[in-house]
Amino acid sequence: MSTPVDSELLTELSKPFPREVERQLEKSGVTLTYIPVSEVIARLNDVFGVLGWSYTQISCDRDALDPDFLVAHVRMTVGDVTRDGVGGQTIKRKRDGGIVDLGDEYKGAVSDALKKAAQSFGVGLYLARGHSSPAPAGQQTRQQGETRITELSNLPSEKQLWFYKSELKKKGLLPPLNIGTMSKFEVSKAIDALKNGEGFVPVYDTPEEPF
Repeated sequence: MSTPVDSELLTELSKPFPREVERQLEKSGVTLTYIPVSEVIARLNDVFGVLGWSYTQISCDRDALDPDFLVAHVRMTVGDVTRDGVGGQTIKRKRDGGIVDLGDEYKGAVSDALKKAAQSFGVGLYLARGHSSPAPAGQQTRQQGETRITELSNLPSEKQLWFYKSELKKKGLLPPLNIGTMSKFEVSKAIDALKNGEGFVPVYDTPEEPF
């Protein structure tokens, strides 16, 4: 039995996500808001049911012009309706030129493509249009103030960041792209893992590109 994407379903699919699941990424000097692919899948399951939608990976290959970039093509099906999504992921390399984790990069490219296909059904579309999830009326000013105080108190010190970069350098690793958004706790945890030789690999990017 087909599952038409009617106006009621579209409303449910297009609802802004709670602020607590939104993530941010600094990219080329711009702060982008994105939703993790796990939350996108949860939204699709909630609206269509686990068996009400599916996707097929059409391809995922290195770009012909830039071998350090992966391009994935995914096709999502809901009832009789199909939507295609194309996503990509840059391959991250260590300081010595070795690849950090190629499997994760392929997964990231497919996740990005899946989110693009879901976006055509309305999931996270408000982010692509430059909007973020609004705060409840009367709470926005207070929340902004509280958030700013929390952000300042959670920022790592310059000494802590220097030490973190120093430990990474000893391991032949570059600082992660998200270092500017890491909290004091995250940096401390990363330093401890590096010093203890736990095989810690820094997060160089989100598992997938943002919307």
